[in-house]
Amino acid sequence: MIQVLCLRLKGMPPFIGRHCTQTFGAVGGMVLVRTLSGKAIVSPMCTDHHGAYTGKYKTTIKGTGSTPPVAFSIPGIFLTVDCAVPLVEVPSAAEKKAGYMQARRSILTKTLQSIDAAGQKKGIVAKTIPSATPNATPSATAQTAVQTTVQVGCAEPVHPAAAGSQSKDESERLVALPHDAAYISYCPRLDMIVTDFSVHTDTSGKIQTWTLKLEEK
Repeated sequence: MIQVLCLRLKGMPPFIGRHCTQTFGAVGGMVLVRTLSGKAIVSPMCTDHHGAYTGKYKTTIKGTGSTPPVAFSIPGIFLTVDCAVPLVEVPSAAEKKAGYMQARRSILTKTLQSIDAAGQKKGIVAKTIPSATPNATPSATAQTAVQTTVQVGCAEPVHPAAAGSQSKDESERLVALPHDAAYISYCPRLDMIVTDFSVHTDTSGKIQTWTLKLEEK
């Protein structure tokens, strides 16, 4: 499923991506270090005890032949970004046994899928975890840079029917796991800061392309 791209700024109408592409990756990437024996391992500074990436993400959004999001492009301002590129997360053994996991980022509606060991995908839903149920530690894999063409529109995050004692942000991340789920995949909603913006024009002054770069808060 191709997800929409949407930029949100408080007090402004959302900017809907038209004829855009999005490149998505980890800030700094994975940091590899070597043991005395020469074995390569991922630095514990960017992973949890499951070996999952725990750092921040960055993205580059490019538009061609469209009006640039000038009001959303000032370096240093904070935006909420409905991403078009999905994250893939791996549930731990404890989470599989419990039948739920908490995603690392807020989930956009209709993008949440489970993936079994054979690579088969199916849509799943988020649910609220009873307050008496202990939280399992989530496990996630970092996304390397991927480029996806986005479509017009604007998505909404997952909202479980009864949030109970969970906060709104936590509620948008709780996932009911099918018994055969090896991974989950979803497009995230991220709070990001603009780091760079550029516009490329031809000799007549007509805008050809624009590029917006952001990093997660």
